[in-house]
Amino acid sequence: VNRMIRVQGVYVVLVSEKSEALFPQIQLATPVFKKEFARRAGEIHPEGMIEGKLAPFQEAFEKAFALQPNLIYFLTRSRFDPALLQVVEGLNKDHKTHVNTLAFLREGKAFENPLKEMARKNGGTYKLVSAETLKPGAEEAAAATQTR
Repeated sequence: VNRMIRVQGVYVVLVSEKSEALFPQIQLATPVFKKEFARRAGEIHPEGMIEGKLAPFQEAFEKAFALQPNLIYFLTRSRFDPALLQVVEGLNKDHKTHVNTLAFLREGKAFENPLKEMARKNGGTYKLVSAETLKPGAEEAAAATQTR
């Protein structure tokens, strides 16, 4: 979000037992918004058990695609039902929306491969966000994390 310019819009959907928008509508990436985003993002705490489920993830993607975005970032540390790949494919039939995926603090082929596939099929990129990239002073390391 910090790298976005003020004419770019941001809409964040959080996924737990249900999906919920962080803000009620698209927000422009102004300095005021970025400060509020950082504050709210710092207050987010995972809730519920969504590992391997479809419904909460599907609901979040439906909300995001309803806004007809150019780009969606999907960051998760939970496995999802493999049927989500078909759901996203159906929501993005025209391939107008790119979907970038990020594996957050979780590695392994079983977890990463579906994220890589989703990104590939939707014109996006995949990235692993590891504990190493999140260490204080690791900004350079985060920028250098290879896209797989």
